[in-house]
Amino acid sequence: MSGKPASVARMPYVDASGVSVHYVEHGPRDAERILVLLHGFTPDHRLMTGAFEPVLARRVGWRRVYLDLPGMGLTKAPGHDERAVVQTEETYRRVQREIAAGIAVADLPALDRIQGGWGGTFPREPEDAVYDAPVLIFTGRQDSSTGFRDAWPLLGHYPHATFAVLDRAGHNGHIEQAAVFDTLVEEWLDRVEGRKG
Repeated sequence: MSGKPASVARMPYVDASGVSVHYVEHGPRDAERILVLLHGFTPDHRLMTGAFEPVLARRVGWRRVYLDLPGMGLTKAPGHDERAVVQTEETYRRVQREIAAGIAVADLPALDRIQGGWGGTFPREPEDAVYDAPVLIFTGRQDSSTGFRDAWPLLGHYPHATFAVLDRAGHNGHIEQAAVFDTLVEEWLDRVEGRKG
C-alpha cells in the first residue's frame, strides 16, 4: 500500500430545474447519437440499463444516458416486486438485480407524495400531432399494472411505429421475453440509424 487515500469517484449529476438528477452514462461522449432512457415508477436506472445495454453495447456510435427520476435511485426528491407472468430462475434473478435493487434505494415517502398527487395518466397528444420518426411501443398482454389497450390510440400519431403486444409477458416483458425484446430494439435502432435528417 502506498499510504495514499483511495480516490472516490464523483457521482455524475445534472441539474434539472433545481433538482440534482443522478445519471449513468455508457458509450463514447462524442458519439453521433445520444439516447436518453427513463425508467418507470419506483426502480432506478438499472431497470433500463438491464433492458437496453445488452443491445446497445453491441452498437457503434451511441451514447446512452440513463437517469434516476426524483425520489428514485440516487436522485433525491425535492422538499414489492411485480408479479411476473414468466417465472423462471433467470427472470427472478433479473428482477432482483434490475428492479428490486432500485426499489430498495427509493425515497418511499417522497414517492408516496408524488403518487398521491398523480392523476393516473398523462395528457393525450393533440389530435393533429404526428411524430414522424421510428418508434417502438412494447407491451405485455398480461400486464396487470398498465395494460396494453390504452396504447393503441397512439398509433395514429406515430406513422413509423412498431407496436408489439407479447403474450406470456407482463409489466416486465423486457425480462420475460428478452430475446423478442432485444430483436425489436435492434430493428428499431436499425430504422433510427437508417433515417435521413
